[in-house]
Order: sequence, then C-alpha cells, then structure tokens
Amino acid sequence: MITSKIKEVVSVKPHENSYGITLYHSLLMENGDKINIGKKKEQQVGWELTYEIVEEGQQEYNKAKAVAHDKFKSNGQTSYSSSFKKDDVQNLIVRQTCMKASVEFCQGSDGSVEDIFYLADECYKWVMGIKPNTDNENFDSLTGNKENKIKENDLPF
Repeated sequence: MITSKIKEVVSVKPHENSYGITLYHSLLMENGDKINIGKKKEQQVGWELTYEIVEEGQQEYNKAKAVAHDKFKSNGQTSYSSSFKKDDVQNLIVRQTCMKASVEFCQGSDGSVEDIFYLADECYKWVMGIKPNTDNENFDSLTGNKENKIKENDLPF
C-alpha cells in the first residue's frame, strides 16, 4: 500500500461499464510512480491517493488499484473517532425538532427568547419521557410565565 500526492494528471479516459462510468487516469505521483488507475471521480493535482501497484513493467504507467486508507477501514468497528455517537445524533435531532416547534408555537406572540428556549426544553422533556416542571400551579410550565397559562390543547404537538 502506497500513499502519495498527485503531481500531474497526464490523461483521463472515460470507460462505460455495468457499474456506470469509470475514469481511467494516467497519473504522475510525487513519489515518482507513474500509475494508471480507474476511479469514479476525476482526480486532481494535490490530492492524496492510497493505491497498490497490481501490474508492473508492461506499459510506461504501472497498473494500480485504489486502496482504502486504514482510517476508513472498519472490519466491523470504526477505527476513526467520531465526534458524535448514534445516541448523541438522535438526541440532537429531538432537540432540534423541539426547538423548531417552540419557535413556530411562539411566533406572533410577545414571548421572549427565554420563553422559546424554555418551551423547547419542556417539549424535549415530554418527548424523552422526563416529567415536566409543574411545582408551582400558577407557573406556566410551557412558557415559564406565571400568567397567560397555555391550555394543553394549545400545544404544538
């Protein structure tokens, strides 16, 4: 497995096959290799390419095939660190949806940004099965206001 940057794209020839169109590139690599490789995407000077030479000496350009870089190989596990796990992504989707519903619900009212955030948080709690804040009976648990209680039928969901 060799990794090098593309120094020069000498030629690109499209070839149609059963998988679509493959672009066969004749490339000059920074490490001195001259390779012929098929790729779906047109390669550009400066791009890094990981490849393996599969046939040498028959032509001026050695036949090569692309190899996935180690950080992209999974073998059932992810070898690169993701900043978000699946649960985190789902959590973010729920939060975003609750925020959108809160903004739409408060549109046209004289509520503040704090009201929007509070309503979004209460919607999030409801979706996630967390008991909403109902300690004070005069306290509107949806907007955070102590007056203008919103009726349950007025909820945006």
